[in-house]
Amino acid sequence: MQENKIIEEVVTKVEEELKEESEEVKTDFFNKLKEGVDKFIESEDFKNFKDKAKEVTEVAIEKAKEIKDSEQFQKIKNVAQEEVHKGAKAVNDFLAREDVNEKIEKAKDVTVDVAEKALNKLKKLLDRENKEND
Repeated sequence: MQENKIIEEVVTKVEEELKEESEEVKTDFFNKLKEGVDKFIESEDFKNFKDKAKEVTEVAIEKAKEIKDSEQFQKIKNVAQEEVHKGAKAVNDFLAREDVNEKIEKAKDVTVDVAEKALNKLKKLLDRENKEND
């Protein structure tokens, strides 16, 4: 799809360059351009490139399938999945412990207390400044 965008940009630039030219010149230019592209597509160089690109793509796809289907890859994938599950279970087990929940609740309470004290001090400070400004 990137190629279409590039082609559109080139055509737009060519049209801008040819906007002062007659329709006959524009038509002639685009006909010659089309002929050149058609000749290139039919050329042996392009066919060879296309064939090689297809071969390389097929080999890459085959190698990717071999890796995906290999026993070693499956072992690595299984070990990784097991470790992820172990890690998740360890976190859940830790957070489920009573002592941890008590500490979490205590931390929440302390946080609320600190926030309330800070808010009260801020209110006192603002009240004092308001009284001084009156």
